[in-house]
Amino acid sequence: MDAAEEIARDRKRGATALAERALDLLARSRSAGPALAAARPSMPLVGAVVRLALRRGVEEARRRLRASLAGIVRQARDVLPPGGRFAVFGGSGTVLRVVRSVKGRIVDRFPADAALVGADALLPGGDFVNAKGTEAFLRRARAARCGVFAVASELKRVKAAPPLEPGFERVNGKVVHAVLTETGLHYPPLEAVAGVEPTWLDRGALEPGGGRGRCHPHHRRP
Repeated sequence: MDAAEEIARDRKRGATALAERALDLLARSRSAGPALAAARPSMPLVGAVVRLALRRGVEEARRRLRASLAGIVRQARDVLPPGGRFAVFGGSGTVLRVVRSVKGRIVDRFPADAALVGADALLPGGDFVNAKGTEAFLRRARAARCGVFAVASELKRVKAAPPLEPGFERVNGKVVHAVLTETGLHYPPLEAVAGVEPTWLDRGALEPGGGRGRCHPHHRRP
């Protein structure tokens, strides 16, 4: 099995783990770069990191990837409830790292303080790509009055929607309260979809003991 085929066939690891593996493979064979960059179209992080490595070297790409993850963790500590109960969907290593960083506890049913999902691609307009079943999970979380976030690196932001591989779906970005990246919270461009509860951030739930004076930008003031 060649390098690109290994990445293309892997359906167990998330995008960050696959990007790390692609860098390992690229370090062995630079000629594998173009094929590696194209191996997972629904996971643009892999291609972005490989192209960065081809331009600036594997170690620089690895440093940039790890810096992005560290930035997400820093932002999460400022936003998510410490010691909270978290419902998660999928196998995102970044989401698990975020939960550990705030000393949270993963629960397998609602209620929970927050629901977190990864995102394999951040699309223009606020939608994102992730594993099938993500949107249904998020809607259940909203109905259970959870804070709902997608967590992803800015390296996953793309200018146009990528082709969807089997097992992926396009998620309505208005289902989440915000997307959390290393640059902070990014809110949906329009109000949340009809039929879900008022935004979690407006309820002062950033910490179990009360809010921190923040407000969702689409809050309707009396």
